[in-house]
Amino acid sequence: TVSREYSDLTSNADVDGEGTIYLPKLNRVFVSGLTLYELNSLLNKAFKEYVKYPSVEVQVLEYRPIKIFVEGEVANPGIQTLRGSFVIRNNNDDDQDNDNDQDNDNDQGNLFNNQSYFFPTVFDALRESGGITLFSDLSRIQVIRKSSLSEGGGKKTTTLNFEDVLLKGDTSTNIRIYDSDLIRVYRGDKEDNLLLRKAVLSKINPLYIEIF
Repeated sequence: TVSREYSDLTSNADVDGEGTIYLPKLNRVFVSGLTLYELNSLLNKAFKEYVKYPSVEVQVLEYRPIKIFVEGEVANPGIQTLRGSFVIRNNNDDDQDNDNDQDNDNDQGNLFNNQSYFFPTVFDALRESGGITLFSDLSRIQVIRKSSLSEGGGKKTTTLNFEDVLLKGDTSTNIRIYDSDLIRVYRGDKEDNLLLRKAVLSKINPLYIEIF
């Protein structure tokens, strides 16, 4: 949405393989690697040539799959592809009745407002990689990520203690993962049967009866 006063400039745009979108007046715009905040700022400046007071609002309608690289002490290290988001629609009879009195734009807005998005996490990455091994050191899992342009570019690294996720159900370190993330699981000095059992129970790992 460029401006509430110029509905003809409101549009849906797909990001193509070259990282660009097509918008009214502006034609092609390169958006790859931008956060929503950065994209809003870029479009506000660009649309000033055509709109006196642009107030751009960008909303993601659908997330493409992401590719990450998991290395180290997991069952199947390598490139993994995960869904970009998981959508749960909150059906509400009252909302559905009200939708009958709205125009198409409002119907679309209500649809998005009634959706909850969930994004892939470190847990999902480990599960997609076949799970952990007896020697996985979950007390130091590294996530290496490309920084956004507003953060100066380059890469940033964080180290997570993932043991509490399995042992205590503390999900604070089960962070969201993004496209091109590298996740590194270090090898410990000794076997850890307890964590492997917890991994099976939590469904990070496939069920190996023999470990019990």
